[in-house]
Amino acid sequence: MKVLTYILVFIFVLKLDSISAATIITVANGSSIQVAIDNAIDGDIIKVAAGTFNESLIINQKSIILKGGFSDDFTTQNTEQYITIITSINTNTVALMLTSCTNVTIDGFIIKNGRRGIEMNDILWPIVSDNITISNNIIESNGIETDVNFKGGGLKLIGSNIFIQNNIIRNNNAGRGGGLAISGIDNFILDANIIEDNIGHGDHGGGVTMHGTGLVSNNIISRNRIGESLGYGWGGGVLAYNYDHKVIRFNNNIWTENYSSGSGGAMIIDEGCVAYLENELFYNNICPQGSQLLIDDYNGPESASVVEITNSTFFGESSFQIDGSFVTIKNSIIWDPNLSNNTDTLLRNDNFYVHSGGTLDISYSCFQLPSYLNTGVGNININPLFVDAVGDDFHLKSTYGHWEDFNWIIDNENSHAIDSGDPNDAFNLEPINNGSRINMGCYGNTMQASKSNSTLSVENVNLIKVNLFPNPVKELLTIDIANSVLKNVLIYDELGQKLMESTAKNINVSNLNSGMYFVEISTESGKKIVKKIIKY
Repeated sequence: MKVLTYILVFIFVLKLDSISAATIITVANGSSIQVAIDNAIDGDIIKVAAGTFNESLIINQKSIILKGGFSDDFTTQNTEQYITIITSINTNTVALMLTSCTNVTIDGFIIKNGRRGIEMNDILWPIVSDNITISNNIIESNGIETDVNFKGGGLKLIGSNIFIQNNIIRNNNAGRGGGLAISGIDNFILDANIIEDNIGHGDHGGGVTMHGTGLVSNNIISRNRIGESLGYGWGGGVLAYNYDHKVIRFNNNIWTENYSSGSGGAMIIDEGCVAYLENELFYNNICPQGSQLLIDDYNGPESASVVEITNSTFFGESSFQIDGSFVTIKNSIIWDPNLSNNTDTLLRNDNFYVHSGGTLDISYSCFQLPSYLNTGVGNININPLFVDAVGDDFHLKSTYGHWEDFNWIIDNENSHAIDSGDPNDAFNLEPINNGSRINMGCYGNTMQASKSNSTLSVENVNLIKVNLFPNPVKELLTIDIANSVLKNVLIYDELGQKLMESTAKNINVSNLNSGMYFVEISTESGKKIVKKIIKY
């Protein structure tokens, strides 16, 4: 019988003249993770070696860090080399349950074969979990296929201040939210995850359902499906809903090949949700009614959703369906190369279908058919000239250079969507050769915006390479810059407002609110790069 090993490491923290110590508990292959959890006290760190652990774990009212992917001597964590698998004891139990926990991290595991992969329950309501981080895991092959009312096959989360980052959530099943159900969370961040091949057997939200206040950023949401078994359904990738008009922000996500059997191949925004979409890329999402995005009111004007879309690109079945809700679109590209072949009378051979009292205000955008061309200023209906839409490259062609892996590639023609966005909008995050005006599309006002004049210099063709860590960051942000001398650092919020300026490589960001920020780094040689960070 193998013995659970305890290694005591003292980490001293000076606070109010007192010293506290955290214990590191190690779990070898063949031992029990649950025994380690039961013996841990608040602040302890549990390191789990590579191996398969056939357990259904419960963390009850604790504050601990649980990390997998360690070598046998526990000196190295490498989740690709040292694979730690938690597989539920049977499909009727949750693989990892959290009850009213605070300050818990789950990191570095493959979690599979449970009724759910991870569940945060509310059996001690109103005491719910707070400040939970779920990161660097693969959550797969969990859930139930037979219950259309079951929510959250991969994860079901409830509480406040929940951070889901750098996970792969795939091949899970539920009625709604096959991959993930976020239930009424105040302040969630869903960042840099791959959410793919999850199935909803009910009628809403194949990949994810979300209700609460949060930020959804830098995710790839692909090949999720809803409603096939029922014959109807909405929101193949995501259902976002908020009865109480809470705000969800979407930034820099990629949505592709999601499917719904009704409308909203990629997403449905419903039931009074207030949503802001910026720098989003939607392409080749599928549904019979031809709309990638459905914005709905569900139950009359009091539940109307309000959506603002800025600098986003929609390609393929690119129609919007807007039912009784209020939508504003600006600086965006909506392009369907097969639009003229659409025979669905519901969509009227148009990029947009607005009914049931809904409204659409669109300006400074590029789309095909003229139904709404005169409702706002600055709209154009000419081919945006993507670099390679068939190859999933939606940068804009430019004779002065489009972005490709830190290099600028010269094209033989220019997109009319370059320098055609709202002239009053910020363009400071675009490369130096930006024509002093924001581009349309999902790369507008980013470091990947296509260039628009010929004043290229050798030093600006190849951008500097910078590493920011930790990211997400809580307090101290470190800037690691190679072969260059740092000149200054500017930190902007999502609206382009400058919040901080520094010349140091270590910057205290503890005073910033939780959310996404842009860090602009300049060198003495005149090079510049912009990176995104998540503050929690």
